Amino acid sequence: MAKVLATKKTERAGVNAFKSTMEAAGHIVQEIDGGNDCGEDCDLSFTELGRRTGDLAAVQIKSGVKYRRAVGYAIPCRDHIEDWTKSKIPVIGVVYDPEMRACYWVNLTEYLRREHGKGKKPKSVPVDEEAILEGDGVGDMTAAVRQYISDTAGENGAPYRGMRGAIKKAIDERKHRREEHFVSAPIGGHPIPPFEAEADFLERHPNFIPRLLAVLAYSIMITVTWPCFRASMRLPVSPLLSGEEADNAAHRKVRARVKHVIGRMKNYKILRDCRQHSDGLHRAVQAVARMHNLALAS
Repeated sequence: MAKVLATKKTERAGVNAFKSTMEAAGHIVQEIDGGNDCGEDCDLSFTELGRRTGDLAAVQIKSGVKYRRAVGYAIPCRDHIEDWTKSKIPVIGVVYDPEMRACYWVNLTEYLRREHGKGKKPKSVPVDEEAILEGDGVGDMTAAVRQYISDTAGENGAPYRGMRGAIKKAIDERKHRREEHFVSAPIGGHPIPPFEAEADFLERHPNFIPRLLAVLAYSIMITVTWPCFRASMRLPVSPLLSGEEADNAAHRKVRARVKHVIGRMKNYKILRDCRQHSDGLHRAVQAVARMHNLALAS
């Protein structure tokens, strides 16, 4: 008997998971026969309040853990870049993770057209792990794809045609570029080139300015209040007794004499004064003898 490959089971699990999710939300999913699969697995028709909206999208479904990346997922697009870029209806990429049992989506046509406008040819399309198709995520995907269909169509949903269509297309593209600029710009706008390093430092350390202001405020407070605090901490001085005042006065006199003698000795004033008098030799010998006698007496 024929053997069913494991990859076939995984592929069918992804298609069934996407189909059941979208049909539970009321939308219409029509599978494309495997023999006619040229880069799309399903056709998705959006509905609103039980009525078809006329908005259509093609869906490419990839199943398996091999589409995981370090961040999110990725859908290879080497063989279908031109098909998905020039498609008249948007092509939605869906990755089914069998271990997580969840589907993740991306607008392949929008991404590839944007990269083509930048002159790039990507090998794969990244899929954000936050773009999950469950709960509110289904409504977010529906709104985003329908808005893209509306933005890439002319009046009344018709393609851009003629001069008026070309003008409207140019205006819409300019508006889209401005919206992308404001969304991608950091809070406060882009920094001036000479201050990019400072701006990057402040962005990585958002608490630096508040802490610096706190330190400055604390320093100012200490500078202003410290003299008052120091004056309040001074101990009261009690008046001296009469005997203590006399002792202090005598001590001051002795200290003044000692400092005076030491100062004169340092400047050699004793010998200089001796040289200035006529009997300088007599005075010098007398001073030496006096110092000798003091040494003997001690």
